[in-house]
Amino acid sequence: MPELVSSFFAPRRLSSDGSTDVFLKTDRVPRGEVWVINHVSFEDETTAYTQARLFRGTEQRPQWLSEELNPLAGVLYWDSEEYWLIEGEEMGVRFNGTTAADILTATFSGKRLLGQDHGSSHGGPAMREDPPVEDPNRA
Repeated sequence: MPELVSSFFAPRRLSSDGSTDVFLKTDRVPRGEVWVINHVSFEDETTAYTQARLFRGTEQRPQWLSEELNPLAGVLYWDSEEYWLIEGEEMGVRFNGTTAADILTATFSGKRLLGQDHGSSHGGPAMREDPPVEDPNRA
């Protein structure tokens, strides 16, 4: 059974260099830990932009979780789904269409777990499979 190590809080903030895509993300989950992220918020404090996409995995191989099209400047967007990250994964927000010197923020919070019972291969809790039930009406 995993053991709670601590709460997890990772604020990120930077000034955009005007690149097409700007990533704000957590560190990678270290060996032997599982992170359960249950709140993500993000914002471009300066100007409106084209798109923000939440991902897990890695920047090079993201699994896209949600997106916000044409987000407004100075509006805090958030997601409160529960995401399980396993060893080597990270979570982040990809900002697309920002301009140079935009102030971008993202905050990730949840908990860190230790232990070998990491759940299923998709990173979530392991699912119990019930045995098949015989249909009494079938011959």
